[in-house]
Amino acid sequence: MVVVLAFSMSQAVCAESGKKEADKKAAAAKSKTHAAAKSEAAKEHKPKTDAAAASRPAEPKRAPAKSEPAKSEPANAAGEAASPEPAKTPAPAASEAPAEPKPSPAAEPANPTPNEIVRERSKGLPQSSQPAAETKPSTEPTASPAPADAAKPPAPEEKPSTRSPTDEPAAATTNPAVPAGEVVPSAAPATPALVPSEQATEPVPQASPPAPVPAACNRAEFRMAIDVGHTETNYGAVSAHGKHEFDFNRRLAHDLADKLWHSGFDQADLVIQTDSDLARRARDLSSRRPNLMLSLHHDSVQDKYLKTAMLDGQMRTFTEGFHGYSIFVSHENAYREDSDRFAKTLGAEMIAQGLKPTFHHHVQENRPILDKQTGVFQYDGLAVLRLTTAPAVLLESAVITDPEDETKADDPAYRKRITNAIVAAVIRFCDENAARAQSHAAPPAAETQGSRK
Repeated sequence: MVVVLAFSMSQAVCAESGKKEADKKAAAAKSKTHAAAKSEAAKEHKPKTDAAAASRPAEPKRAPAKSEPAKSEPANAAGEAASPEPAKTPAPAASEAPAEPKPSPAAEPANPTPNEIVRERSKGLPQSSQPAAETKPSTEPTASPAPADAAKPPAPEEKPSTRSPTDEPAAATTNPAVPAGEVVPSAAPATPALVPSEQATEPVPQASPPAPVPAACNRAEFRMAIDVGHTETNYGAVSAHGKHEFDFNRRLAHDLADKLWHSGFDQADLVIQTDSDLARRARDLSSRRPNLMLSLHHDSVQDKYLKTAMLDGQMRTFTEGFHGYSIFVSHENAYREDSDRFAKTLGAEMIAQGLKPTFHHHVQENRPILDKQTGVFQYDGLAVLRLTTAPAVLLESAVITDPEDETKADDPAYRKRITNAIVAAVIRFCDENAARAQSHAAPPAAETQGSRK
């Protein structure tokens, strides 16, 4: 009985021991299988990890940590009661940890390898911006770390240099060295740099001084004497309808003075004489110290060209076929040149107003024509022109012995055309005087310097 019980207990212990040993063997086999699977997974992730490390610019020259095979403890042959724990595989290194794939921008391709650079040069393609560094291929089964230059990010697009032209030749030394026997495609010819000495020797153009602004006429200070021809008792010519020339002269003089005052010529002076002494008239006009003297008249013809006939139901003395204005100057005047200048200016303004000169004084009296285009004549015998100490001009504005011109002289619109021409001529004459005074006032040295420039 005791023997049977002992034998049964011995068999139970043996069975239990065999069961434990079988469990240990199964656990060891399972641990080895798990370790092999982990090792294979680490090998599969290693190239991807190396490629990701090569494309990341933040971690250059970081070698990947080698994964060690998992170590499993041998099974306890003595049959210990505690079952062995499965071996823990060490966590992959930071460089080997599988990272989430980051999409690389399409605009930034991977840097070319040295072999690709050589192939590009042999095909005549442009040189790579990276220097050709020779590296030996790794004999290890795993991917070797990328060259130091390959781990750098692609060079950013070159921006225009802000350096001076003299610094550009030094920048050319950054090109990679070309191995012997290789042909490098020629680059575009560089712009030759300017030598500082050449720049210094070039003459610097000097800006010419600005042209002086022409001086404007001071109309308020311009003194003009308006002489009303003849007097009330010595009235001059008689028109075709029996009107006195003095009345025509005075009316036109009033219209002219009013327009000059409105144009800013405050010192325009209307002079009406009561004395028939022409020399005294000239002295009175000179005493006013005028910058210009204009004597207003209306014209007639020589007696042999007059005729007496019925005109508008009455017997009248008149003429026909003589129309227009006449301008006279005296070359015995102290201001002959200024007198001629204003006379021609006045004639040009009369032409601009649509008025025409008459030449009957040249035909009938043989008066010299100074300017046929503007109707200017020379008459040295006129005392008011010869004796007045100022630029002096006499205007015969119309031939009032002709019925047609008489009608025009009575027309306010026609008189307005005459006064417009006179005022325009006075303004031009005043402006020219101001410009001439400005040129005379300029220092001779300044004029010589300006001419040299």
